[in-house]
Amino acid sequence: MREEMAIINEGRAGADKRISIGIGISTGEVMAGIFALQEKRNTPFSFCPFILASRLEHLARPDQILICDETYQQVREFFQVEKMAFQSVKGLDKTV
Repeated sequence: MREEMAIINEGRAGADKRISIGIGISTGEVMAGIFALQEKRNTPFSFCPFILASRLEHLARPDQILICDETYQQVREFFQVEKMAFQSVKGLDKTV
């Protein structure tokens, strides 16, 4: 995605016309479907990995990829990563 954005930005005149993206990646089990839950905030479905990925995306600086710890555990042997300070994430009681 970053490589494609670089290609797109080559054709855009001026720094104010550039499009930048931040990327968030989270790993975990997801249940898909429609659930009739009265108290969603107290269920295990209230903070799914795709929501964490979205939160990480919003924390990411332009052209930065942020991953959660579980993703890091699975890719640490394949990629060089830089540890960041823990961040509070909306909707999650612990820092990530």
